[in-house]
Amino acid sequence: MYQTDVVALFNTLTIPSFYDHAPNGTRLPFITIHINQPDNFTADDVVYVEKWDFRVDLYTAEKSPALEGQIKTLLNNNKIGWTRSEEYLSEEACYEIEFEFQTIGNEVVPDGTTSQDGEGNPSNLDGENG
Repeated sequence: MYQTDVVALFNTLTIPSFYDHAPNGTRLPFITIHINQPDNFTADDVVYVEKWDFRVDLYTAEKSPALEGQIKTLLNNNKIGWTRSEEYLSEEACYEIEFEFQTIGNEVVPDGTTSQDGEGNPSNLDGENG
């Protein structure tokens, strides 16, 4: 799954989502999406498989099992394994619920035609192998 696919998935939810951080003054609840590239599979100076770590933070004023459930359902329905943790941020007076997961696959190439999925198979932009 591509980074853009993951971001698009979260944009389907009923709460606002932002890449990296929310603008100042954003009202709760909202989601931030953080992406890190920890380690690639590389050989002979070529990256064959890219690995991407995601952290999705849900910020709420009060505990919200319904909003957490939306995120869990979204991840589960898309067969994305995840872990969850939470913390109350006293300075911001809100809860931060973190969902972490990893995707494996190459990013879309600049001309937008083909790339590879996580198993090295060619794929086009609509996700079908070809």
